[in-house]
Amino acid sequence: MEDPTVDQDWREFRYEGIQQIVSSAAKNKGDKLLSAAVFATPELARKYVRQDWPKWDLDVAFPMIHHNFYDKPIEWVKTAT
Repeated sequence: MEDPTVDQDWREFRYEGIQQIVSSAAKNKGDKLLSAAVFATPELARKYVRQDWPKWDLDVAFPMIHHNFYDKPIEWVKTAT
């Protein structure tokens, strides 16, 4: 496959693989909190790094809302938050 990122089945495979890792961590966390630094918004996370983090069983998410990285105006931080 020349560009697997355009294939829906491949994307679902990636989402599911990461989901399984997070689910395993959630089951084995004991009394600790499960957190993750994630890409800025769910849409951008899915697009750039195949993170479907709204589906993860996290206690805390730390979205990396760096407007310069996404070539967005400073006002975008408010929208992303």
